[in-house]
Amino acid sequence: MKMRRLCSCIMALLLVASMPLTALAEDWYLENGDISVNASESGQTVSQGTQSNIPDSAPVITQKDSTVSTSNSVTITAGENAAANVTLDGVNISADGAAITTSGDGNVTIELNGNNTVQSGDGHAGIEKNNSGNLTITDDIETDGSLEATGGINGAGIGGASGGTG
Repeated sequence: MKMRRLCSCIMALLLVASMPLTALAEDWYLENGDISVNASESGQTVSQGTQSNIPDSAPVITQKDSTVSTSNSVTITAGENAAANVTLDGVNISADGAAITTSGDGNVTIELNGNNTVQSGDGHAGIEKNNSGNLTITDDIETDGSLEATGGINGAGIGGASGGTG
């Protein structure tokens, strides 16, 4: 009987240890402030408010009430030879600057879940691509997603800043 219990415990530990990291992704709420995602060759971290450099390989950025827009923004930085992976799930951002900014030399992938709306201020794209790597926006995982990205005056929905001011 003890052997069976020991085997059960070992199997449970092996299952937990073999779970993909995306299953351990956290929800990050825009109501709590601006969010920064930083990816390097050694992994990906998220910072928001007093939380700094929290390891999270697949953060889900969301809002408790997406019917109300927030002015808080998202910055995604992917270092050289790194890939940043972020999920937007029902966000509604209306920012004076860029609602979402990508930067760095690496690749950025944004997964869409739910209805997402981003509106940036004058001279900024809704999603401002400043990284030299690829920006991929996809709807491949779980629930259906959509994105409405609008730039301010002289700003694209998705693209660079007007006049290189990004």
